[in-house]
Amino acid sequence: CKDVFDSIANIPENQIFERTIVSRYPLGTWRSKGGLVALVGDSAHGMHPNIGQGANSAFESAAAVVHALTSAKKDVKENKNDNYNWRRSALQNFEATRKPRADIVQRFANLMGVVQATGIEIEDLSISKSQLMNIMEWIELSKNPTPNNDEETHEEDDPILEDDLVDILMKSDPCDYPGVSKLW
Repeated sequence: CKDVFDSIANIPENQIFERTIVSRYPLGTWRSKGGLVALVGDSAHGMHPNIGQGANSAFESAAAVVHALTSAKKDVKENKNDNYNWRRSALQNFEATRKPRADIVQRFANLMGVVQATGIEIEDLSISKSQLMNIMEWIELSKNPTPNNDEETHEEDDPILEDDLVDILMKSDPCDYPGVSKLW
């Protein structure tokens, strides 16, 4: 351990820098204009790392896009109609089922990033501690809207995120808080 501390102490100060973590607003769409290309993972919903949901969200999106494509392809095989429309439809379905949840998680990560980056007290946010706990529970316990072929999903068993919490998150803007500024 002494070697590590000695190494750190010997780094010239002009070589030490602080890296900024940037939050992104949810994108309007994840699909290309032609509908044949879709973003997945951080390119679609990159988020502040403080709530530890970046990789989880990427896996959820990967599973959702695979499910949408394989379901649409199965329908094409049954109807013997193979054109690009099934791909467009699949990616549209992927976005429609996956984006609402990803947007909420991304916005929550942004809000918690404000707390971490600025030192603002949770009490000074536009949301109460109990509401924060409800959101965290929803993120942890709710299922991605992509069924697993090995198990049945029961949406009625999923925790419900109240509409008022969704509204708060969808209207929250990290730049509304002191010490946070836009980079663009």
